[in-house]
Amino acid sequence: MNQGRALLTASHLSKHFTTEDGLLHAVNDVSFEVKQGEIFGFIGLSGAGKSTLVRCLNLLERPDAGQIIFDGQDMTELNPQGLILARRKMGMIFQHFNLFLQKSVYQNIAYPLYLAGEKEDRIRDRVMTMLDYVDLKDKSAAYPSELSGGQKQRVAIARALAANPKLILSDEGTSALDPETTRSILTLLRKSVQDLGVTVILITHQMEVAKSICDRIAVMEDGRLIEEGPVEQLFVSPKQQRTIRFIQTLEDEIGEQDLKALSGGRVFRLTFPGESARQPILSNLIRRFDVEVNVLAGNINVVRSGKIGYLTIEMAGDPAVVEAGLQFLTDQDVNVEEVKHG
Repeated sequence: MNQGRALLTASHLSKHFTTEDGLLHAVNDVSFEVKQGEIFGFIGLSGAGKSTLVRCLNLLERPDAGQIIFDGQDMTELNPQGLILARRKMGMIFQHFNLFLQKSVYQNIAYPLYLAGEKEDRIRDRVMTMLDYVDLKDKSAAYPSELSGGQKQRVAIARALAANPKLILSDEGTSALDPETTRSILTLLRKSVQDLGVTVILITHQMEVAKSICDRIAVMEDGRLIEEGPVEQLFVSPKQQRTIRFIQTLEDEIGEQDLKALSGGRVFRLTFPGESARQPILSNLIRRFDVEVNVLAGNINVVRSGKIGYLTIEMAGDPAVVEAGLQFLTDQDVNVEEVKHG
């Protein structure tokens, strides 16, 4: 789906709690915009403020300051009835599914439709459509205790989609699932965006999840949004050192003590985006320039648009030749960052 206008804009959101240790700024002056039809991810370690932030977006937690414009309305200014109507345009998926244990799969999916006052025949048609969509048509009469974790989350997704929302809020929706089930749930979310035109805000601490499904990512730390951008940008050229640490790029794999133990060569982190990840650039460097290259570490990250390769290398030789080699790498669209000077 083509991404268009902003569906949700948050401006200077703040939320604090009083604790025994004093004031906790769970969300601290956070601003961002989510476009219609995109999957926007928030990543960060536990305690970064992600879950509090997502609860502020539908006013399950009322922010202490700031503005939330959703589908043209300021959520913070709505009266109770207006807030109920606005929330019907938002579905929510939780880490532990939040299904009614004493209700069948059918009843769980039907629940928001009953609350909205839909007629019985309309509810039945919609529930069966959703069951078919999430491939659980044979589980209509089953109860949550009879389902696997992946099946429970599929029921939760069907319930979230049942009322035709414009926005899905997923708060750690795959954290309790195994890798294979996680992939199937992410595929279903992406399919929902493409087929149904919904927008997704995804909260996760799992980088693999964020990079495989998100169009853009915002990194949170200590209640603040420290960096935001397309997935590829955050992997190829993150601006903040804290972002680099979080996404566990190669500077983390080669610790400071390991760098100190190396010989006098200069150490560089190379990032090969897109097509350059498939080219023999390092081999060409060694053939064309009289430099010694020692590969220290390497990996490949798979993002939605393709692969991004990383190498950490030690390079030694005549300083002028080394500089010429670095310029060659840059000319080949390789991002070069020095992490230790010889």
